[in-house]
Amino acid sequence: MSQDVMTGTFRPLVADRSLRRQFERAGISRYRSVSLAAVLSVVLGSLSILSVFSWLFHFIPLTALGMSLWARYRISRRPEILTGSGIATAGIIITLVTWSVGTVGLLYLLSKEVPHGYTRLTFEMLLPGDLKSGKFVPPDIEKLEGEKVFLKGYIYPGRQTINLKNFLLVPTIGHCKFCTSQIAPHEIVQVELVGDLKTEYTSYPTRVGGRLRIDKDVAEGKAHGLPYRIEADYIR
Repeated sequence: MSQDVMTGTFRPLVADRSLRRQFERAGISRYRSVSLAAVLSVVLGSLSILSVFSWLFHFIPLTALGMSLWARYRISRRPEILTGSGIATAGIIITLVTWSVGTVGLLYLLSKEVPHGYTRLTFEMLLPGDLKSGKFVPPDIEKLEGEKVFLKGYIYPGRQTINLKNFLLVPTIGHCKFCTSQIAPHEIVQVELVGDLKTEYTSYPTRVGGRLRIDKDVAEGKAHGLPYRIEADYIR
């Protein structure tokens, strides 16, 4: 190894000439940097535990695994300037462990979310059926007429914010009072709280349970209004 190469390579790291000779005898000729992707994979892998809160957070472990695999690929292609294969492997292990724990935890929470005796209902299930045949209400939803259902959504903001007995439930918080025309009929469910139940407006998800009522005249376009209504005896 030439003196010029030794000088250019080790001078920023080692000022003592004897130490430089030790590096030379050890066969070390170039400083290798730790792969940033490998480090990020560990960080994202640790954050993958957030998947316990929502399916939306499951993009974190997917990104972490992608970063880990990308880091290992880059290191294998350029081993003379990159290191951190072990860190990338650790990122994969951490991600798989935290993702598994988060998924199991989320499934457990979802299983306990629906009160006993209620059937889970989602806004996706309310998507219109075959409109050409005049079937606005899907057959599976028709069977739930009068049955106790559980639905999670967001309270549509109105003038009254406290002591609410009636309100509209929509699938996302993105639905606002300035975009009513953009909301499809199946994306709005009227909720009537029975008994002494009352609630207040919140921007957080609202969970309601009660008997499902379907206005078929509205669903078939024979009358104006909302096709779905829940007589709620449960709210949280």
